[in-house]
Amino acid sequence: MAKGEILAWINSDDFYEAGAFQKIMDAFQKEPAVDIFYGNGYVRVESDNTKIPVVVPKISYRRLLFRGCEIFQPSTFFTKKSFMSVRGIDKTLHYAFDYDLWLAMLKQGKASPVNEYLSNFRLWPLSKTSTSFEKFIEEEKLVLKRHATGFFGPYHFFILKRILKRITFYEKLSKLFSNSRHTSE
Repeated sequence: MAKGEILAWINSDDFYEAGAFQKIMDAFQKEPAVDIFYGNGYVRVESDNTKIPVVVPKISYRRLLFRGCEIFQPSTFFTKKSFMSVRGIDKTLHYAFDYDLWLAMLKQGKASPVNEYLSNFRLWPLSKTSTSFEKFIEEEKLVLKRHATGFFGPYHFFILKRILKRITFYEKLSKLFSNSRHTSE
């Protein structure tokens, strides 16, 4: 476990923008009651060296529940206190653990945007994001069941619609990487 009071994680093939840590330190100093600060980022598509800006909308527990995991994970920083209060990451999840964590922390805490580009997420043909969309969808369903208790009644249609949108997104990603693999061979 990290020793500091502000936590984040980044995957081995992703990286931070210059000045990201200072921007986050400044944000926590300005608003010490905030549990999660999140920023924008870039998706770097390896197949054609595209750099796609991702602007994260203002998030809340309800928005993430109904719209999906819109937080740009490598651009998200949170307090150790908030992380520990929800018992950290659920180690039984392998694809939607960040979505589960954000929902748990947002249910009881406060989040605020940092309107800056903080990190880069590298998307490449053999990454988990590119190859395992069905597994992401299955775990997202489990996470939704866990967090949507009491919401399912009249909101069931909206949740189903969101899941279908997400499936369409992952299918498009899969086709993109399938095509890029065929053109590079």
